[in-house]
Amino acid sequence: MKNIFANKLRTAVATFCLNIVLGCLLFGQTTNVPASTQHNIATDSVAVRSVINTLFSGMLSSDSTVVRNCFHTEARLCTTGEQAGKPFVRVESISGFVATVGKTPKGVLDERLSSMTIHIDQNLATVWTPYQFYAGGKFSHCGVNAFQCVRTDQGWKILQITDTRRKTCQ
Repeated sequence: MKNIFANKLRTAVATFCLNIVLGCLLFGQTTNVPASTQHNIATDSVAVRSVINTLFSGMLSSDSTVVRNCFHTEARLCTTGEQAGKPFVRVESISGFVATVGKTPKGVLDERLSSMTIHIDQNLATVWTPYQFYAGGKFSHCGVNAFQCVRTDQGWKILQITDTRRKTCQ
């Protein structure tokens, strides 16, 4: 009698667990976002990765047009660090950065990413990229880039880059 009860209990628990798992799989993906605005995370990740890689390719080839097209019209660049033991943030314009890229000889601005972690929710992507920067083939500095990208009618664009800069890498 004990074995029959134990078997029935195991079967009931297994069936219950299976129903929970199936329910989560079938209904757990629903959102309040209309179907017309839902996006594929894998496809979006590829597109976000592409705009960031295009930025660094444009920098390396000194193509200011390619670089400018990677950015949203309201974009900005920020650097954070420490000076004299105190934290600072410096904000730079995109236009100044794009002009510098266009005036620099090809092959000089070489930023190398060691990895890229992408998080996406609807039309917002946050990307974390440790990097090493080489100027004219010589190591200059390293740090982390934190990108904020947004989906636009023209595709994904970089809205902001905030970076850290240091001379020694981990």
